[in-house]
Amino acid sequence: MLGVIGFWDNANWLYELSVAEKKYLSFWRISAKAFGVDKLIMIDLDGRNPVCGDTEIEFEIYSTLEEALDAYPNANIVFLENETAVPDGISYENLNDFEHPSEDVIYIFGSDFSGLALQSLDNEYIEKGTVVNVEMPVNASYPWATVMMGIVLYDRWLQWR
Repeated sequence: MLGVIGFWDNANWLYELSVAEKKYLSFWRISAKAFGVDKLIMIDLDGRNPVCGDTEIEFEIYSTLEEALDAYPNANIVFLENETAVPDGISYENLNDFEHPSEDVIYIFGSDFSGLALQSLDNEYIEKGTVVNVEMPVNASYPWATVMMGIVLYDRWLQWR
């Protein structure tokens, strides 16, 4: 199983136009499918209940990240976070040194607006996974989560093809 978790969060521009909401989800869906993702999981922070409508990928919604992680207790969890946002005391690897799990893996990408917020997650969840940083040529900011997903899944594909 190859899964991806993303955050469906409070982007006012997203909710003003229903077509924008559908387009945003399609960025996740189409990119995930291109790399063979089996499960697209969204954390619905605002109770918007997004609809995927794609029968080629399993789609699940949870209200919290903890609920999603509890649903997959045996999965290899990979948290993607900018090294500047990783709390003190939590170790991380850089993507270029990371060996991707071959199966039963879920990659977790933070919110486009607030990151992953590892500091708010119980240590028991963090200890079960691996925190990975994607080094960027310019460290001013991290790209959108869907862009990060493409980078990480491409790196995985290169390792396991």
